Amino acid sequence: MTRVNTDTLDTLIREHDWSLVLGTEDPNTAAENLVGALKSLIDEATTRIR
Repeated sequence: MTRVNTDTLDTLIREHDWSLVLGTEDPNTAAENLVGALKSLIDEATTRIR
């Protein structure tokens, strides 16, 4: 099993420009976009499992 340095991972996550990923700098819209993306991922995974 590969060990991950959580401090490094935390720093990478914090420093990442999430506005590029989530399409906005507005925190509320970003949260809505993230939730929508996660729902789509879960739906896709559920469909593939069935």
